[in-house]
Amino acid sequence: MSDVFTALQATLGGIYVNNFNLYGRTWQVNVQGEASNRGDIPDIWQIYVRNNTGQMVPIRSIASLKIVTGPQVITRYNNYRSITVNGSPAAGCLVRIGARRHGEGVRGNAAGRLRL
Repeated sequence: MSDVFTALQATLGGIYVNNFNLYGRTWQVNVQGEASNRGDIPDIWQIYVRNNTGQMVPIRSIASLKIVTGPQVITRYNNYRSITVNGSPAAGCLVRIGARRHGEGVRGNAAGRLRL
């Protein structure tokens, strides 16, 4: 399984190989696939992995692809999921009165829903 992840990382991202010294400096060697070979989902099927007998097999023969979407960021407060509420006073309302009403106006009920 680690060979699959290493192949995916080296081809789609980048992976550290080693360092070498040249001209009095240390250079880092990283392997990365060409950008044109990793720009689309079907490009994953061009990746090959070595099996336990030493043969190169396509990753398609041992893996499948499933697209799953979700939120990019999950905000947490005290390890509970939370939301950010932004507000501003209504037109003609003083800032200090709006701030006080904003703090007093949002209350949670037992079902976890918010009401104003």
